[in-house]
Amino acid sequence: MPVTSYFKKAVQEKNVNRVRIMMKNSLVRDPSFEEFDEMSREAEKVFGSSTLYDRHDGEIFSTDKSDWNKTYMNNQLVDLMSNFSRERIKHLKAVCSFIYADEIRNLKQSQMATGEHKPRREKNNNSFGWIMIALAIIVLIIFIITKHF
Repeated sequence: MPVTSYFKKAVQEKNVNRVRIMMKNSLVRDPSFEEFDEMSREAEKVFGSSTLYDRHDGEIFSTDKSDWNKTYMNNQLVDLMSNFSRERIKHLKAVCSFIYADEIRNLKQSQMATGEHKPRREKNNNSFGWIMIALAIIVLIIFIITKHF
């Protein structure tokens, strides 16, 4: 799945926070994580991995899948913006795969039937997209404020 022109522009402008937000959002939007992986490759070419990714903050993630629900996932997505580490991303991919397992299975079956090959979770309504954008903006504001104080 090709990255969007908006993402390419953010990379060209070297806007690491915007790039991270777009990458974070793709974790929920694309259950195959192909979009995220492609975004990561593109961004690393410009930023390098040491700028794009943070050193992990040491948080020990829950491995108890009974804890893995949408609230837990959303909390990890928020935490990702203050610690954009490969470890947290790997954990989030596992959590998202677990939470959306049925949906992923249905997408794969549908793709096999129609010959499509790029899974992408469609939003049930536009309000989800706006909620994610608002959440990303709030997280970015908190991140900027805490960096300055």
